[in-house]
Amino acid sequence: MFDVVGIDTPCVDLLCHIERLPEPNEAMEITENSWQGGGKVATGIIAAARLGLKTAIIGMVGSDIYGRYCIEDFKKHEVNVDHMLVEKDKSTTLCVVLSDSKTNGRNIMYKKGTASYLKITSSDLQMIRDSRCLHIAGWGKTHIEAAKYAKEHRTITVLDADTYSPDLDEILPYIDILIASEFVYQHYYRDSLYEKNLKEFVRKGPETVIITLGGDGCVGVSSDGYFKLPAFPVEIRDTVGAGDVFHGAYIYGLCQNWKAEKCSRFASAVSAIKCTKLGGRAGIPNAAMTKQFLETGVIDDRQLEERAKYYERGIEYVR
Repeated sequence: MFDVVGIDTPCVDLLCHIERLPEPNEAMEITENSWQGGGKVATGIIAAARLGLKTAIIGMVGSDIYGRYCIEDFKKHEVNVDHMLVEKDKSTTLCVVLSDSKTNGRNIMYKKGTASYLKITSSDLQMIRDSRCLHIAGWGKTHIEAAKYAKEHRTITVLDADTYSPDLDEILPYIDILIASEFVYQHYYRDSLYEKNLKEFVRKGPETVIITLGGDGCVGVSSDGYFKLPAFPVEIRDTVGAGDVFHGAYIYGLCQNWKAEKCSRFASAVSAIKCTKLGGRAGIPNAAMTKQFLETGVIDDRQLEERAKYYERGIEYVR
């Protein structure tokens, strides 16, 4: 039995950090670069694994070097990949991510892979049934089918929603925990009356709704009531993957039987630590490091430096 199983089509991120975005026809030196696996759920699952959960991923990649790199990174973090499909002679999505010191923002360009859209199998559904949590970040046919099945078999479903589309409303009745961005919130509501609005929003289906607000922290409502938490002050290097890691860390707290507010505070701490390193994965802390940060405000990042150096190696070693 797994603590959490995720569904995703992983990608590879080539991350480049610069001082500021160049003007047209201007050259700009890259101050740091890194090759890391990407994907919202994929990165969330790796965060959950780093924190100590037993994890698995359902997904599809191409047979190219990028696909092999994605699987290698899952294995490095002891994520079960038995349900990862590798499609022969197909490619995996490559993202080029520019982050800059001036704005702490990121710009993403991508070349979409040719690997097929994932279809859920009876074997996948059985693994979902036998897991404590299902983590998804989409609301297409595959995700709705998986969420319905999870609901029927009392597997808790956590949905990552960072953008809005009309199909989102279709899946909400099958979601237990919604963790959404401020952009999703702004689609439904034009004001900042978070407590009133979130208490109304749970009528759409989720029992718990968390809204992440970037540098302003997060707000949430559950059966235990409403809460608002500030962001942890850290020296930000890069915000790529901050939300993805938040989800994985929240699920870790969920598996400790913590209440929503405690899960969110822990997830905020993990996300903040991640932001001190380039990319979505190099800065993911373990549980002990996060506990120390919560107690002292100090980040013992010796392990994170080692992780950053690992990801600087690139993908040439993957065969």
